[in-house]
Amino acid sequence: DQAQIVCGLITEAGLNEQAIMGKISQGRTRDELQVRDFWLPINKVMAIDYKDLSRYSVGRIIDLLREERQPLMLVVDRDDHLVRGILSASEIARRLHRAVEIEMDSSFSDIFDAVMH
Repeated sequence: DQAQIVCGLITEAGLNEQAIMGKISQGRTRDELQVRDFWLPINKVMAIDYKDLSRYSVGRIIDLLREERQPLMLVVDRDDHLVRGILSASEIARRLHRAVEIEMDSSFSDIFDAVMH
């Protein structure tokens, strides 16, 4: 935003053709769609303190992402009030050369789109 505060994140899962078509089926045009229509609000994103990160194994991070049904986890520096990085289930999977499945909660637009098609 204007104060350079992170307001949300857009994920590949949140910005796909199905999500776009879900918004269009609600009567909006592609030109009317905005970033906020697809982002995950920052208060809904799981976070881990940078200082604590070294105590976690990669397996534990994957477990946390699965438990919270989130594809991302912010790495934050609470002392300096900074976002240090983002841990991504898809990036972990790519680097480990193995599948990392995260069962996501269905959003209202996903459910609406599935019912309408």
